[in-house]
Amino acid sequence: MTDNNAISLQSQLIGLESVHNARELGGYAIGERRVRKGLLIRCANLNVLSERDSRILSERFHLGRIYDFRGLNEAALAPDIVPQGAVRISFSVSLSPNQRSLKISAMDHRAVVGFLLENASHPELRQTCEHLYENILLDSYSQEVYRQFFADLVENADGEHAVIMHCTQGKDRAGCASALLLAALGADRDLIIRDYRLTGDYYDPMLARIPVSTADQKRVLGTILGADYKLFNRTLDLVESRYGSLESYLEEVLGVTPEMREILRGRYLEIA
Repeated sequence: MTDNNAISLQSQLIGLESVHNARELGGYAIGERRVRKGLLIRCANLNVLSERDSRILSERFHLGRIYDFRGLNEAALAPDIVPQGAVRISFSVSLSPNQRSLKISAMDHRAVVGFLLENASHPELRQTCEHLYENILLDSYSQEVYRQFFADLVENADGEHAVIMHCTQGKDRAGCASALLLAALGADRDLIIRDYRLTGDYYDPMLARIPVSTADQKRVLGTILGADYKLFNRTLDLVESRYGSLESYLEEVLGVTPEMREILRGRYLEIA
């Protein structure tokens, strides 16, 4: 059986040079089974996908579907480069109920950093950071988007072609999609959190190079550009307290039935 104690960023990265935070869920142990390699990929923007990496996705992973969880404006300003043979599906998830403070996601990295440093104490931005994952997992619009994602995944993915889940940094909206998919496959909270924390392993070295002078700046940068696992874990606690378990949330809110979960497990799990 695969040892989840051996999980590391390096064990999950898929070797793309032009795309940030590109890693797979393959290899994770779930009970007596493990996630099949090379089929479930999460990553950041594909708007800078190189020809080399596009070939890798087409030829090595046989990429079939791209689930883009970015807002429509984000996607329009930085359109995905879609590898040959793949289909892109837009599933726009809201990061903020009013969407004003998070227009920054359409900026380039340097502009985002400057905006966050300058506005770190702004009440709206602080509120967004405080409730980031609640805005994703407990917002009725976003819940409907994830419902459509699971319906499409069950209906149209085939277990032979890889799928990509991505947003701007591949950590929040795509991260929640990955967490929910792992839960549907039967993963426990520990594995879900460990997968989430790999995003911190990826982005923390970049954040360490950005000079900050206030606690607000550190917190906002760490939440918007990094991976605040305590905030993520707290939101999962909230979901479980409200619905009893992630499995109940999947079924009651997202319509992921036991039959759908069995289809996904049959498709993406193998004997360890």
